[in-house]
Amino acid sequence: MRDDHASDGVVIVRRHGAPGATAALMLGFDAIETTWSVTDADGVEGVLTVPWPAPITDRASVRRQVVELFDGR
Repeated sequence: MRDDHASDGVVIVRRHGAPGATAALMLGFDAIETTWSVTDADGVEGVLTVPWPAPITDRASVRRQVVELFDGR
């Protein structure tokens, strides 16, 4: 995700396994899941893998699936 979506990444990781996250950066993704670098309030960094709500089949589906992750699906 682009830098202008940094706060969106925090929302996604908080909703999908890192409720104490204060920062998040998408490291990459494949057809099945996304991988995030996550930082908490103490500055501890970790990696979180979040499965897509549905498999990625084309470029357009990436955007749709990111929106679904943001919405908590």
